[in-house]
Amino acid sequence: MSRRTRSASVIALVVATAVLAACSGTSDPEAGSGPASSASEPTSEPTSNPTSEPTSEPTSEPTSETTGPAPAEGLELVYEDYRLRVPVGFEPDMDGPFSVAATGGKGGGTTITLFAFPTQPTPRFTMRELQDYLRQSSSDPMTRRAPVVVDGVRMAAANFSEFGDLYWADKLAAQVGANVVSITFAWDKATTREYQEQVMASVLATVEWPT
Repeated sequence: MSRRTRSASVIALVVATAVLAACSGTSDPEAGSGPASSASEPTSEPTSNPTSEPTSEPTSEPTSETTGPAPAEGLELVYEDYRLRVPVGFEPDMDGPFSVAATGGKGGGTTITLFAFPTQPTPRFTMRELQDYLRQSSSDPMTRRAPVVVDGVRMAAANFSEFGDLYWADKLAAQVGANVVSITFAWDKATTREYQEQVMASVLATVEWPT
């Protein structure tokens, strides 16, 4: 073979190799799809990323609720359409012309009285006027307390450090319909304030006003 023929063969071989290489590069399916698939992967990861889970957890946690006092389950005091219950162990006391009462509790000397006195539906009494109404006399040492909502009705409240010789008292009053209704807790002085608060809460939880 002459030198010119050998050179032509080499050139033809190089050209053929280049053509084959170009063809194999365009027909390889992985050549064009590889980078695209790797670039799309991060976009799907955050949907299953565990770091996003805590954001939904608080919505499924149970919410705590403040529980009220256990309602008294003893004797029911009823005057006209007003009613309440006293703790177990209290016994009926002497009823007045506008009241019903029960006595018992620690020491046996605590009296709870439901009282309703007729009045005009208007004008409406203020909380301060109702507190003054709770005084038996102007000399009673009274401490005004914040109003208390009882069965949806706002009641004026007052505390008396002296109420006769053996008692101190908590009183509440509200104008309900055509009556001023009061609830009096006359405490045996041997009772503690903690006990008094518990009894008041349990009784007030049972109050029912006429509908």
